[in-house]
Amino acid sequence: MAFGIGTYLSNDTCVPPLNIVMKTTACNGMDVAKISDTEGKGMCRNPEYVAYLQRCIDWRMTHEKP
Repeated sequence: MAFGIGTYLSNDTCVPPLNIVMKTTACNGMDVAKISDTEGKGMCRNPEYVAYLQRCIDWRMTHEKP
């Protein structure tokens, strides 16, 4: 069994895609997060990992070279 990420990226069979959404929650034992700037669209099972990602993004936004 195999799954792809993204309907059009993974569906090259000319068969109409199913109207379902599958989200990756872990890969090789590591947490995976879907982040979004739209409230409620992010997803992660590990709130500590989300906090880590937020710190990384905040750091990057304050240290970005012009």
